[in-house]
Amino acid sequence: MDERVKKIRVLNDEISEAKQNVEVLLASLGKSLLEYEGNYDCETLPEIKEYKKLKQTIAETHEKILKSEEEYALVRRLESEILTEKREASVKEKSINQLYAEFGAIALEAEGMDCCAPARSFLEKKEALNLRINNLKKSAELINGGASEGGIKGFFTTGIKKIREEAALKTARSELKQLYLLFGKEIAGMSEKDFCAVKFPEESLKKKAEDLRSTQAGICAITSDIESKQTELDSILQRWKAGGGINVKLNALNNEAAVLDTRQMELCVKTGAEASNVQKKDIYSRLLKTSDLFIIENVQKETGKIAEISDKIKLMENSLQIDAKQIQIEKLEKQAAGKREQISKIEAEIMDIEKKISAVNAEISRVQQLD
Repeated sequence: MDERVKKIRVLNDEISEAKQNVEVLLASLGKSLLEYEGNYDCETLPEIKEYKKLKQTIAETHEKILKSEEEYALVRRLESEILTEKREASVKEKSINQLYAEFGAIALEAEGMDCCAPARSFLEKKEALNLRINNLKKSAELINGGASEGGIKGFFTTGIKKIREEAALKTARSELKQLYLLFGKEIAGMSEKDFCAVKFPEESLKKKAEDLRSTQAGICAITSDIESKQTELDSILQRWKAGGGINVKLNALNNEAAVLDTRQMELCVKTGAEASNVQKKDIYSRLLKTSDLFIIENVQKETGKIAEISDKIKLMENSLQIDAKQIQIEKLEKQAAGKREQISKIEAEIMDIEKKISAVNAEISRVQQLD
């Protein structure tokens, strides 16, 4: 590759960098002028009103974006906390249900429980279930201890009876456990008067029963907190749904902010370019600060640099074009020389043919003379 082509690429990169520098400088200058707070003539710089309006709109848009992002973070936090609290409540429910069953069984045997109104129906059900379980146990023992009926049919009949009795016994025991569980929960809901009237087997059991009530209160608190957070979450999600979703909303706001930022930048660059124009210097002179004059000086330097580099590129491009034309001329001259050489060969061939024609004509003449 020609070194001049490489150099032109490097120079073009320098121009791009210089143009970016100019744009940044002009934007800075324009912003300085548009944010001028002193007394000014609107006719001198009418863009100030547009700039201030744009600035306010941009601030409002970014505030909306910030609030939406904060709301999005809140939703993620609420979802995480709700999930964690649901797991915590589930663990507590399983743990307390086991305690309810254990203490329900102990409490139904406590002295004075039959005098406690809430416990009477449970005691009756317990006695009925225990009687049913004992009867099923005896029936199962009779089946297990007795001889099977004769034949294959008798064998299967006995087996089916065993299965039925075992299933019925399992169901009765499950119902008894459920009864203990329900009564354990009843303990936590007893009034203080009824609770104190019961004589538990040990004082420590009474303390544990009180812990049950305390744990239940903790579960209620978690459940209440979950419901509150779920209500807040549902409210936010409903608003999002109405607007097409949070992603749609954020994308729209970010696109709006990008358009406004671009418009503000263009306005600043345009104003800076006007102020740095030598022909309009007098118009902006009373608005320019010392720092603004320094920016204008740097703009002029960068602009001069761009012009200088552009001239170098132009000279190199012209040089490359001339060289290309010279190469084209050389190729054409070679083509012309080739054609001339071909013409010379053809002319020589023509002369040779003409000689042959002359010789043939001479022969014709000689033959005619013989006649």
